[in-house]
Amino acid sequence: MKLKYLAISTFAIFLISLLFSASIIQAQTQILTETRKSAIVKALTQKQLRKWAEFEAMILIIFKILDALKETNITEAIVRIVSQQNVTIDNVTLWGWPAKFGESLTYVTNPHRINTCLTALRLVNALNQVNKEALIEMALSRYNESDGAFHEPVFKIEYSDGRIENRTITGFPLEFYAISDLAYAESNIISTFEWISILAQLNALDKINTTKTLEWILSCKAENGAFKPFPESSPEYLPPWSSLRTNPFYVDRYGTGLAYTYAAISTLKILGYLKDNNAINREKIKEYVFSCLVVTTRDTAYFKAHPDDKRGTVGIGARQYNYYAVKTLECIGMLEESMSELIRVRKYLLEEYQNLYYRDSWLLPNRLWNATWKENTWADVYGLFGGSFTPVQATYYAVLTLNLTKSLHFLNQLTPAALKAWYNLTILSLVISGISVLGILIYKEILRKGKNEKAIISMPL
Repeated sequence: MKLKYLAISTFAIFLISLLFSASIIQAQTQILTETRKSAIVKALTQKQLRKWAEFEAMILIIFKILDALKETNITEAIVRIVSQQNVTIDNVTLWGWPAKFGESLTYVTNPHRINTCLTALRLVNALNQVNKEALIEMALSRYNESDGAFHEPVFKIEYSDGRIENRTITGFPLEFYAISDLAYAESNIISTFEWISILAQLNALDKINTTKTLEWILSCKAENGAFKPFPESSPEYLPPWSSLRTNPFYVDRYGTGLAYTYAAISTLKILGYLKDNNAINREKIKEYVFSCLVVTTRDTAYFKAHPDDKRGTVGIGARQYNYYAVKTLECIGMLEESMSELIRVRKYLLEEYQNLYYRDSWLLPNRLWNATWKENTWADVYGLFGGSFTPVQATYYAVLTLNLTKSLHFLNQLTPAALKAWYNLTILSLVISGISVLGILIYKEILRKGKNEKAIISMPL
């Protein structure tokens, strides 16, 4: 057999084997075209991840950003969100997506959940299905007319064992260390940001004195250009209403932090005050944001709570701090010029934060798709992003960050499991083509010997 025809035959058998096996495997598992994005979308379609209205809202927002709304039933998602906007207890109706606080018996509302649900409903044109009057009334009950800022009411949390705790809750993601029993009872920048955002989405900012609100926010500005959670904030601040001995909010030496700066800047933008170039020092804020950046030995990077952060918030809240930093830069119009410095953050999210691990089994890698709830902790879910909080929240902030940094196209990359599957199929097809060609050569050799033997037998003696 000529070498030319042997090579053509080998390549043809290889292609036929590869295409045949790939078509069968793809039809059954969809693994060969699996991308980072498709893994996210598939994971988020699981029902157990969509039990709570806030998670459903986050998933809708993620799908909207990823242009994947067609992958979910929008009508059902809206029903799940809207149906949880109120709870009736003893003939009293509570609005604002109330939910039980942890393992307690008490239903509480928090502005972060309200804000997230409203954002999702607005994106799918369903804001007309919420009780706007009830939400506006709730916002005004948290409004301090004297200073123009917002606070949270004190909830008495009752447990089945008889314990009662006093709590103030926003739902705004901070590191665990920052949560005090009554941290939000007084005017603070976190509550102000959330409720201003809610009133803006409800077109009800005219219900408050925004001039006073602006003045209060600017009173939270520190000498380093960043913002405090409240005007008197300092590391040693001892609030008379808290059981803690220091500032209930985790702050740096100036009493500021990345989260509070994000909240302040975002609120100023909502109120249209960032157009005034004298309101803030953009260069100082950018400098502060990047003073919170930590570069790892792997040439990746993440943002921490503040420059003096020694508590290791990377393992607790890095996903939202990355977003707080990037969103702050966008609000002050300095995101584009910061892109070259944010490449490491994108790398951190994609290479170290997204769960794409698999068991290396032959022929196909074994991916784990199911989400489980065990001992109040979400197990890692294949395709989603990790962290100490739930994968839905982690994925939410990761996608928001990737979207702001114009990095969503990286989610179109094939997953490591898909690449491994292609590698295994290629090896298998090479083996099959090699065995097939070897069989052909052996068969031809047998035929040739058979012909020679016949020729010898037929020769005259």
